[in-house]
Parts: sequence; structure tokens; C-alpha cells
Amino acid sequence: MGEPNAALESSGASPFITKVFAFFMILPFAAAPVLSVHFSKSLAYIMPACGLIGALVLFAGFKRIPDLPKGLMTYAGAVLALAAASILWAFYPDEATERVIKLVVLIVFSLLFIGTARAGRDQIPISGLMDAALIACSFAALLLTADILNDGFFYRLTRGELETPLYSTAVYNKASIVIAVIAACAFLLHPAGATLKRAFFLIPLIGMLYFIQGQAIQVGVAIGLIIYCLFPYKFRWAWLVAYVLIVAGFAAKPIIAPVAYNELAQSFQSVEYMQQAYAAHRLEIWDYISREIWASPFIGHGIEFTRSFDGFDSAKVFLPEVNPIHPHSFILQIWIEFGMLGAVFALIGIGLLMKSIYGIENVRTKRTAFSALAVLMFIASITFNLWQSWWLVFLLMVAALFMMVVKTPDPDIIKGKELPTSA
Repeated sequence: MGEPNAALESSGASPFITKVFAFFMILPFAAAPVLSVHFSKSLAYIMPACGLIGALVLFAGFKRIPDLPKGLMTYAGAVLALAAASILWAFYPDEATERVIKLVVLIVFSLLFIGTARAGRDQIPISGLMDAALIACSFAALLLTADILNDGFFYRLTRGELETPLYSTAVYNKASIVIAVIAACAFLLHPAGATLKRAFFLIPLIGMLYFIQGQAIQVGVAIGLIIYCLFPYKFRWAWLVAYVLIVAGFAAKPIIAPVAYNELAQSFQSVEYMQQAYAAHRLEIWDYISREIWASPFIGHGIEFTRSFDGFDSAKVFLPEVNPIHPHSFILQIWIEFGMLGAVFALIGIGLLMKSIYGIENVRTKRTAFSALAVLMFIASITFNLWQSWWLVFLLMVAALFMMVVKTPDPDIIKGKELPTSA
């Protein structure tokens, strides 16, 4: 990892304080995989809480303040501003206001964690961080697989439903995504490289992916591997083509979704794998969500519109109850909540993120970052509420992991921000 930065050493922090700081910076990545198996909602609080505690330790122990990334801060502020502005035209302003308040808290404290980790980057053992995350993912995968083979005993126990049989292994989908993504990143980003010895910890993930009814992560892993191995990272034109395809996907999905539903839903329902993936159900939701978008295509209906709206024009073939809570696609969710304005804004953010990844010098890190982005975008395109607390914090957790590996604080900047000892 290298020697601790001189500016941090000059703070006079004890070895104990250094270990405490490192502990809280590593904790989210070690705890999240295990907790996700039975307590996925707790993921919303791990990183924000560690961000607050870590910032206090950083200030008290090292006389330093968090080094907040300006680009990410600016874009996050703009996202919150757009979400807050949508309250003005939202169909359900009370629900929109409640969601915006939650977003502010989660995003601010998650960014605090990122800024704290950046400021104390040289006091965090990156090898230890990756080892802890990989071991935790391996254990979590074993735990999840064992619970599936025992008919979800612990899942039902934690919910007081021991007398009710497990209706589907899809209840573990959240955990499988958290485990697989963090494990892959920890394995590939380890300073020592992707060694055969470390690959041993990935074996339990193979069993997990085999037993779980989680088509999203199964296909996602395949997509990640293909992009990691085959995408021509060295060529600028390849990145431009990839971005154009993303733009085309954003523009086309509200138009194509109704056509896809009419042409493919029944066929998908007759294929067992697609039936287990609830493909026809998804297409039906996308169909009536897409048609409702055109009622306000420029600014949308406001954040959290679908949670309360009950006027969707659904065929009710696969879903007799029409209350999707969310569109099961971040693209359609952005369209229906913020319209074309939101779609353009999202594409700007994706473009800036891809530009940042393209600028990473280490090829292995660049490959891992773009593969992770592709996997997470694919999963977000077919499932989950974009504003779901655990999911939003998990996305920021993955971003934090890369920033801790890639971004090394500049000594001059640290020196300029160092607080007086008497403070």
C-alpha cells in the first residue's frame, strides 16, 4: 500500500486511532454481503453510519476533514435539486417530499463516507479491505446457499413465518447481487492481482448462482465477463459506440416496450427460464408504464409517481393487480418521473462516469470498473426501484470502493487542508 502520508503522520494519531479509522472504512464492505442475506434493508444504513463515525475519527485523530469529490458532489446536488423541483409538478407531492428528504440524508452521509475514505486513503490497508470483502462474500454465499437448501429456514425465522413454506428463492435476489458484485470487484481490484489462491473464495458463489432463482444476476455475471474480456478498452471509438448504444436504449425503451409486450410476452411465458424470471410480468408493467409516459413526456409526473397512481391502462393478463410501486426499470422510472429532462440529465451523468472510467490508467481497474457499470446498469434496467434506499447506497458503496483504489490524495492538497493542531 505504501507508507502513510506525511501529513497524516504529523497529526500524531496513535496506532489505535489508525486501526479504528481503518475498521470503519472496511466495515461496510465486509458487513454488507453477510447482512444482505437476511437483512437487506440494513444496507441503507451501514455506509452512511460509518461515514459519520469515520469523519469524526478523521477529525479528532488526524486533524483532517473529508476530501469530498467535487464532481460527484456537484452531480449529486443536481440530482437532489431535480428531485426536489419535481415536487412542484408531482401528482403526489407529499410522497415526493418524503422521498426527497430520505434521499438527502442517505446521499449526504454516503458522500461523507467517500470523502472521509479519500482523505484518509493512505491509512486504509487496501489489501486487507479486499481480503475482508472477498472472505465476507464467500461466507455470505455459503450462508445463502445453505438457507436455500433448507427451504429458507433462517429467512422464514427472521420474519416469523416458520409455518409458511418459502414460495421462491427469488427472495434472495438482492443478496445475490450484492455478494456477486462486491466479490468480483474485490477479487479483481486486489493489489496483488487476481491470483488462483484468492479464486478459491469465489467457489461458493458458483453454488449460490446455481441454486438461486436470480436470472438478473446470472445473466449479469455473464455480461460482466464478456465485457471484461472482450470490450476493446484501448480504443476511444469503442467507448463512443458504447455510449451511443446507451443513449439509443434510453430513447427507444418507452417506444419499444409496448411492442415487445404485444409480440413477446406470451412466448416468454411458455419458456421455463423466462417464466421464472417473471419476464412476461415485467413486459406488462413496462407496457402500461411506457404508455403513461406520453401524458407528460417533457417533465414527467414527479418523483415516486407510480407508488400511488392507480390509473394505469393495463391489459391485466399476467398481473391482475395494477400497482407496480415502481417500473422495474431505472430508464422507465426516470422517464415517467422526470420526462425527457430526466433522461437527458441521466445520460449526462452516465457520460461523465464513462469518461472518468476511460481516464483510469490501470487497465485491470478500468476493465473492472466498466464491467461493474455494465452489470449494475443491466440489473437496474430490469428490476428494483431506483430510489430504493438499500439499492441507492449499494451503488454508492461500489463507487466508493473504486475511489478508494483509484484516487490517492495529492500531498499538496492534504497539506493545504490540514487543520491546526490547536483546533
